[in-house]
Amino acid sequence: MSKPTFTDEQIEELLIKCNGQPTKVASALDVSYVQVYRRIRQNPKLLEVQEAERARAYQILDNLSMQIALKGTIKEPILDEEGNPTEQFRDVLVDYKTRIQVIQNQQNLFKGSIGIKDQIEVTHKSGTIDYSKLSDDALKEILNAEVDEEQEST
Repeated sequence: MSKPTFTDEQIEELLIKCNGQPTKVASALDVSYVQVYRRIRQNPKLLEVQEAERARAYQILDNLSMQIALKGTIKEPILDEEGNPTEQFRDVLVDYKTRIQVIQNQQNLFKGSIGIKDQIEVTHKSGTIDYSKLSDDALKEILNAEVDEEQEST
């Protein structure tokens, strides 16, 4: 098996250009995702670059989402005569349905980032059931049995 023909420096540069996405790096290097993934995991510096670039990309998207949710606009590039984007942007209004969806998504992300999570507690006469360890079918069976028992007792 031949040695990969790419360097850690190339991977680092491409991770920065590709927002920390190893699939895009692999495509740019014309190698398999597995080769890039392994190299990143073997090199703490590359892993740090990948995580930093993903965090940066996330922050950009978060800021964009907040602008959509709060201001109701999004930046659209102004095109030149040939249809190519220029360095200038204009604000374009975003419809209310999209704004509401963005707001709901932001709320869910915020809840997760500060540790708020939705929980369901299922209790049975023998105690509390940890539903996370049950399959959907097993959980449905338990809930149906509870309903049947309640109906029989009334």
